[in-house]
Amino acid sequence: MSKEACSRTGFHSNDLVGQYTILLTYAPLFNRSSSTPNLTLALAFVFFFPSSFFILAVFISVADPLSISASIAGLVALADLIFRSGTKYVKSYRGASTEVGNLIREIRSLSVILHNLSLVAFDLEETEPPEPTAAVHEPSSVLQPHYLHDCHQLLRLLEAGLSRTEASLDSGSEHQRLYARLKWPFTSTESKEMIQDVQRYNQIIHTALAADSLAMFEHCLSRQDEIKNGLDKINLTAERILGIQVKISLDAKRNQVLRDFGRVNPRGEYETNRKLRQGLTGIWLTQGPDFDFWYSTPGSRLWCSGIPGAGKSVLAVAMIEECLQRNAQDTRKAVAYFFCTYKNESSQHSMTILSSLCMQLAMQSESAFQILQEYHDQLFSGRDLSARPTAETLAQKLHLICACFTRTYIIVDGLDECDHRVAANVECLAKLSLLQGYDVINMALSSRDEIIIRQRLKNDFPHVEIKAHTEDLQLYVASELSERIASKQLRLRVQSLKDLIITRLVGEAKGMFRWVACQLDYMCELPTDRARREALSKLPPSLYATYDRILLRIDGYDDTVKRLVKKAILMLATSFVSLSFEEICQAISLEEDATTLEDDEIVEEEELLRWCSSLVRVSKSGSFNGGKTRIQFAHFTVKEYLHSLKTRNSDHECPQLKEYAVSHEDGIDFFSFLCLRFLTMEDIERFSPTRDTTRAISCILAQRRRRTFYEPSVLTWVAYATASKMGDRTRKLLRKLLHPSKTPAFCLWAIDFIFCHHPSSIEASSEPIKILSQVIAAVLRPEFTPLHMAAAFSMPDAC
Repeated sequence: MSKEACSRTGFHSNDLVGQYTILLTYAPLFNRSSSTPNLTLALAFVFFFPSSFFILAVFISVADPLSISASIAGLVALADLIFRSGTKYVKSYRGASTEVGNLIREIRSLSVILHNLSLVAFDLEETEPPEPTAAVHEPSSVLQPHYLHDCHQLLRLLEAGLSRTEASLDSGSEHQRLYARLKWPFTSTESKEMIQDVQRYNQIIHTALAADSLAMFEHCLSRQDEIKNGLDKINLTAERILGIQVKISLDAKRNQVLRDFGRVNPRGEYETNRKLRQGLTGIWLTQGPDFDFWYSTPGSRLWCSGIPGAGKSVLAVAMIEECLQRNAQDTRKAVAYFFCTYKNESSQHSMTILSSLCMQLAMQSESAFQILQEYHDQLFSGRDLSARPTAETLAQKLHLICACFTRTYIIVDGLDECDHRVAANVECLAKLSLLQGYDVINMALSSRDEIIIRQRLKNDFPHVEIKAHTEDLQLYVASELSERIASKQLRLRVQSLKDLIITRLVGEAKGMFRWVACQLDYMCELPTDRARREALSKLPPSLYATYDRILLRIDGYDDTVKRLVKKAILMLATSFVSLSFEEICQAISLEEDATTLEDDEIVEEEELLRWCSSLVRVSKSGSFNGGKTRIQFAHFTVKEYLHSLKTRNSDHECPQLKEYAVSHEDGIDFFSFLCLRFLTMEDIERFSPTRDTTRAISCILAQRRRRTFYEPSVLTWVAYATASKMGDRTRKLLRKLLHPSKTPAFCLWAIDFIFCHHPSSIEASSEPIKILSQVIAAVLRPEFTPLHMAAAFSMPDAC
C-alpha cells in the first residue's frame, strides 16, 4: 500500500468509517502468523470484542488467497497434453521443421517448471494458512496472476491447433492423415513467437520458485510493480488499531443495530462459491469490456444470466472481489452484496436483501451508519416492540445510505431461486437502481434467463450471457483431475486417458460446470480404465440425464440403503429448518418399529455421502452456522430435478425413479413424523424411580439430549405442522403424543418445550434447576392436560 493510501486512513477515533477503513486496510495483520505481535493483536482484538465475530463475518473473507496451486496443477495437465500431442505429430512426420521440435522441447521444460511451481505454491499456502478471524472486507492482496493467465492463453492456443491436427492424424481418411502430417497448424513466425513467449514464462517462473513467502510468490507472477507496505509499518499502527476496536466493542447499541439488520449473513454462500472457483477462472469477465464499463460508468447496471450449472454464483464472487480490489485505495467507494438461495427461505425476501445491504454499507461510513441507527431507533425504541422494517422504507433508507458514498457497487445473485417472490424482488431492486438521483448506485444482478426476469430488466439492464468459457472449463477439468489423481480418488493406468477425459468433458459440457463436476465424480466411482472409456463414449446429454444415472445406481442398492437415501433427500428438500449432518443421520436411522436408537444403528456420514454421490455435498461454510457440519443438495438443479420426478410419466424410460420424488409438503410431513417418532420412543422404563422427581426427569432429558436430533424434535416441528396437512401415520403419532391419558412422553415433551421457552431460562443469573422444578410442577398438575397444548398450537383435531 502506498504512503498516500496510508495517509488516507488518518481518521479521528470517533469516525466510524475511519475505524473500519483502518481495519480493512490492515487486514493482513490478522492473517499472517509469522509475526508474534500480529497474532497477539488478533487474539486481543477477539478477546476484548467477542461480538466482533458477527461484525467481521458480515464482510467477505477474501484475506486468504485463492488456491493458485490448484490452478497451476491445471496448467501442468494442459502442458502435458500439448507435449504428447506435439510429440505424436513430430514422430508421424520426420520432416517437421526445426521450430516445431524446439517448441515441443520448450513446452516440455515449461511442464516441468510448472510442476515445480505448483509444489512451491502448495507449500507456501500450507505454511501460511489463513486465520478464521480474518473475516474482513478487503483482499489481503490485490495481485492477480497475470502471467499465469497469459501462459494459460498460449497453452489454449496450442492445444486448439494440435487437437485438430491430432484428430486428422487419427482419421480413417488417408488423405486427411497425409495432410495433417504435412501441415503444422502454425506458421513459422507464429512458432518462433511462441517459443519466445514460453522462454519468457520459464524465466518468470524461475523467479517465483525462489520466493520465500506467499506474498512474494504472488508478486512474481503479477505485473504489479509495487507491493504493500511491510509488516514493520503495519506494526507501528497496531496499538492504535486495537484501541479503536475496543472503543467500538464498548458501543453495545451499535452492535445491536448491526445484529438486527444483518439477520441473514451472505458470507456463508460467498465462501462456499469462492472455494469452488479456480484462481484463473472468470478473468474473461472481470477484465472484459462489459465489466469495465459497468464498473467505471456512474449509475450503470448489468444483468448477468446463464443456464443452470454455468457457474453464475462463482462468477458473482469474482465480480465482488474485483470491485473490492479496485476500490482498495478509495474509501469513498463501497461494496455490498447478497446471495439469494433456495436453501435458506429467509434469503428470498426483499426485506432481507435490502436489510443486509443497508447493514453492510452502514459499516463503511459514519454518516451512513447514523442513517441506519436513526431508523433502528424508530423501529425498536418505541412502545411497539414488534415493529419490523418494511421493504419500501428500507429502499428509501438504502438510497440515503448510498448517497454517503461517491459510488456504491451492489451485486445480488440467485434471483431465480426466490420461488414465488422472484417478480417482487426483481422489481424492488430494479426500482432501487433506477430511482436514484445522483447516479451513485452501480448494480449488477445475476440469475437464470427466465421470462419474468427478462421482461423487467431487458430495457434497463445491459445483458451479459454467462456460460462456462472453454478456457475456464478446460482449466477446471485439468485442475480437478490432477487433484483427484493426487488424492488417489482417481487411479488411471495410462496418461492418455487423462487427456481423453479433458477433451471429451470440455467438448460435451455445453457451458455447464455442474455437468462436468458430476461426470468427474462418476469417473472416480468406476473400477477400471475400460469402464471409464466406455462412460466417455456414452456421456449423458443433460444434467437431468446425469441425475437419472445417479438415481438408477442408487436404485440398484439393497432396500435398506434405498430407504435411507429416500429419507435423506426428503429431509434436504425441507429447507425451513437447518439441520446438521449428524442430526439428519440420526433422524433417518430410526426405524418405524424401533423403541430405541443405539449408536451402532446410526448410519455413518461418509456412507450416506458415498451413496448419494453428486446429489449432495457437505457445506463448507458450517463454521458460520454454529460450527456444525451440514449436508445440502449439491446444486439448485438437484432439488428441481427431484421435484420434477413427481410429474414423470409412466412411459418414461426410467419410471421407477418416481419413487424418489420430493416436495416441500412431503418434506414437512416427513420431518414432523420423524420428530414425533423421537418424542414417542418408549425408552423411559430403563430409569429407576426416585423420590426426587426433578432429578429423575432431568436425567431422562439429559439422556434424550444425547441425540442431537432430539432438540429440533422438541422445538421445531410445532411451528410448521398442522393436523389438516399431516399424513395418516404422522397424525397417528401426534394423537399418541397428545393422548388424553397424559403419557410420560407428553409430559417430557411439554416440560422440555416450556422450559426452553421460559423467559428466564437463558439468563445467566437464573437457577436452571429451580426453573425446571417449577415447570415440572406446572406440567404435572392434574388440571394441565394435552388439550391445553393442542389448543395452544391450533390443533383441535389432534386429540
